[in-house]
Amino acid sequence: MEPHDSLIPKHQKKTVLLASFVAVVILLGLLASYLKTNSLPISDTNHNTSNSCHLSYEQLLKVNEFDFSACTNTYLRSGDYEALEESLATHLILVFDASGSMAGDIEGKTKLDIAKEATKSFLADSKIDTNLEVGIIVYGHQGDNTEKNKSLSCEGVETIYPLSKIKTEEAINRMDSFQATGWTPIEKSLLLAEKMLSERPAKENVILLVSDGEETCGGDPIARVKVLKNSPVPIQTSVIGFAVAGQDEAQLRSIAEAGAGEYYSVATAKQLKEAFTKYRSTIAEADYKIGRIIEEVHDTGTIFHNYVQCLAALKREEAAMLLDINANNLLGTKCIDYGNQTYRERYLTIEKHLNEIFAADKQSFEATRSR
Repeated sequence: MEPHDSLIPKHQKKTVLLASFVAVVILLGLLASYLKTNSLPISDTNHNTSNSCHLSYEQLLKVNEFDFSACTNTYLRSGDYEALEESLATHLILVFDASGSMAGDIEGKTKLDIAKEATKSFLADSKIDTNLEVGIIVYGHQGDNTEKNKSLSCEGVETIYPLSKIKTEEAINRMDSFQATGWTPIEKSLLLAEKMLSERPAKENVILLVSDGEETCGGDPIARVKVLKNSPVPIQTSVIGFAVAGQDEAQLRSIAEAGAGEYYSVATAKQLKEAFTKYRSTIAEADYKIGRIIEEVHDTGTIFHNYVQCLAALKREEAAMLLDINANNLLGTKCIDYGNQTYRERYLTIEKHLNEIFAADKQSFEATRSR
């Protein structure tokens, strides 16, 4: 009798094997379904969050991005100096207080007349570089300082000299066109100065406020200069406080501090002129550096104005993006780190490209000159 390897009949053995195979397949399917449903939830969440942050970032970039396609290998040719000077200039807005308190006397003259004389000397000074452009805003010269005419006076903010290169005689004549009568709308004056500077931004954008007192029209000049300092076109605000009372001086000093500028406290005509001289020296230092750059242009015939303009545009784009990501929180709290890191990578890539273009063009130009 031949031995056998199983007590199960042969036809039943095949049935058992088939059933076992089907059971294994079913178990594997159930396991796969479980893993898909219950495993790796953190990874999926991170992936979804990353996609959401990326889409939000791309939408924000579309609003703030600058088109750098024009930033090509084009160096400055003769006739382009005016555009270069514009991009490297210093733009200054003088904000001048002509409120009723400026009619008070010091040393036999009104504070307004003393301030006008000091301002005229500042404008006429030959040390002011031609790269400086000045605009003059006056407030407090309309209406009077009564409650009845407060609204008229608080709305009376006027540009008496548009932002432009200084024409000394014309600028000085404009300083004689008003008298001290009304209230003190400092914030409204700063808003007008911001508009003038943002429409024609330069390398340096500054405001110099000359006042003898605090805001009296309900504005918040301290908050305003904080906005100006952190705007896409950063604006620095300095203040000359002329014979100011203690409480009023606290606000004027805070305006200068919040605006990343200087505060000059003066009480006499001599001190006022000295303050203008000190402020002029800061302007002159910046303009000296700018003047040297432009001299380099005229001496060698080469400077890459596209590089200057595109780098400035990159800085403005950076300021806008970082403001929206961090201060305005437009990406949402979860995406702040992603937004900062992603934009930083974009910034460094573009900056590197601009530097490479500048270096290559300069080398090419110098090689051409040496032939």
